[in-house]
Amino acid sequence: MTAHVLDREAGLVSKSVVPRKPLEPLPPLEPPKQRNHTLDAARGIAALGVIWVHVVVDSPDLARAASLARFGTPFFTIAAIFYLIAGGLSSKPLGDFRSYAKQRFLRLYVPFLIWCVICLVLRNGKRLLMTDDGWVNLGPSRLFMGTARHLWFLPFILLAGMACFHLRAIMPKLGRGRIIVGAVAAALGVMIALIRCPDIPQLEFWIGRFYMNSWMFLPGVLWGVALAAVFPLLPKNLTSSPAISIVGVLILICATIGVWFGSTIPFVDTRSIPSLPRNLAGLGLFMVALYPLKTTLIAPLAAFGRTTYGVYLVHLLFVDPVELFFRRFGLGRHWYFDVVNFLLTIVLSFMAVKLLRSWKRTAWLIP
Repeated sequence: MTAHVLDREAGLVSKSVVPRKPLEPLPPLEPPKQRNHTLDAARGIAALGVIWVHVVVDSPDLARAASLARFGTPFFTIAAIFYLIAGGLSSKPLGDFRSYAKQRFLRLYVPFLIWCVICLVLRNGKRLLMTDDGWVNLGPSRLFMGTARHLWFLPFILLAGMACFHLRAIMPKLGRGRIIVGAVAAALGVMIALIRCPDIPQLEFWIGRFYMNSWMFLPGVLWGVALAAVFPLLPKNLTSSPAISIVGVLILICATIGVWFGSTIPFVDTRSIPSLPRNLAGLGLFMVALYPLKTTLIAPLAAFGRTTYGVYLVHLLFVDPVELFFRRFGLGRHWYFDVVNFLLTIVLSFMAVKLLRSWKRTAWLIP
């Protein structure tokens, strides 16, 4: 029978309790994945490369030097496809294809449309006030190419990700069959890179530009698939050691030399740059990023790299106006002004992204 005991000193009533079985200890929590700061730094280097190309691509003195930084866009392509299939960048589940497509549409295409409007207003304002070029031509093709020369990449990577989405679920089921998938994807990438993008005369001008740009970076999509297929099967002493970064540096250097000697000056369109070494340069930089370096030397680049999406969106707001400023004041187009433009664009783009993100009314412009 249960007994009640009055503790007169404490004024409490206690009741005998049947002893319970002690709780089993909870399994230890898995440590959170550490951020790969080397990857962030590589993203920063790739963004610097994109800015450099857009500054000097039509420079009378430094146009050839654009070849030194053609790795940016293929790097972003390979990284996006690799991490889509292999996972590892985000802890949020992707869900089914519909939810993934919706999420990517909101993150990529909606900002694309917003920045198309912003760039259209600014470009028309510049033409109205400072030049006699007339209004920017509009048409349905702008829904792919955009109203500035860098915006096309957002629809492209959106479509590439949607095309590769189902490989994320298929790849783990293939076992050693991943090797075949990787070999086929790598070989197709090389074949496409070696074939000059054929002309299709009936294509509308800006659709034609989007088609040529997509052809140029399709090897990067395929190599992202290939790397995601075979990377889990590689020996740990390769993937967890600096060896993979050393191989990446060698590929990056050799491919950049190939771009330097294979590019046509002046750059008429995307086909002026050889596709194979350009995509290989992006692959080399991505391989460098796969090994997380333990050093504080990359901290500034990593901090810049975490803003690359925003920097990519805003940098042309500064490249063209700074160049126009030098022209309007009769300073001409000299290599040292291009270097100043490059440095100013880096600083102003970084500050603009930080400013836009810090204010709630503008943070949505930089997802």
